[in-house]
Amino acid sequence: MRFPIDIIWIAGDTVVDIERNIPSSSTAVFRPDAESDRVLEVNGNGADGLLTGDKVRYEYRLPVGMLWQSFFGRDPK
Repeated sequence: MRFPIDIIWIAGDTVVDIERNIPSSSTAVFRPDAESDRVLEVNGNGADGLLTGDKVRYEYRLPVGMLWQSFFGRDPK
């Protein structure tokens, strides 16, 4: 990694911990203060305005070609 990151730990749909602006030179191991089932890493300061306890919503979308492959097992050509 060549840039600072923020780490956001999530349990269900709730932010349970945030570690902010971790430098790229860090060799530390980070763990949340509360149990989580997801983690999201974003660019440093990308979690600005986000607080522990905030609710999050996210969607996973496949690019069109990958969606086609997942349904039909081949490229749409």
